[in-house]
Amino acid sequence: MALSIVVAFGMAQSIAIAFGTIRKVTDALGMAQSILDALGMIRKVTVAFGMALSIVVAFGMAQSIAIAFGMTLSFLDAFGIAQNVPVAFGMVVSVAVAFGMSLSILVAFGMA
Repeated sequence: MALSIVVAFGMAQSIAIAFGTIRKVTDALGMAQSILDALGMIRKVTVAFGMALSIVVAFGMAQSIAIAFGMTLSFLDAFGIAQNVPVAFGMVVSVAVAFGMSLSILVAFGMA
């Protein structure tokens, strides 16, 4: 009977070791999940950074358009065309560009 107890204890020990192994596996899986979460966060940061870059590029394009429009105004002035009309139109374009940029920013925040 003492032998049976020893054998039973040996089995209990084996079961405990098996549970310990399972626990190590689940811990490892937990760590893997944490790594995946961290990678997901990195991805979100890079996406946000990409959107920030898009906003900067959009702003650069708006500036280029404004410069090109300024050149057009200079060209019209050179031909002696009335200045008030193109200046007023330039203001309308500036408002439109500003509105387009604000829309881009709103879209970027919506995506974030």
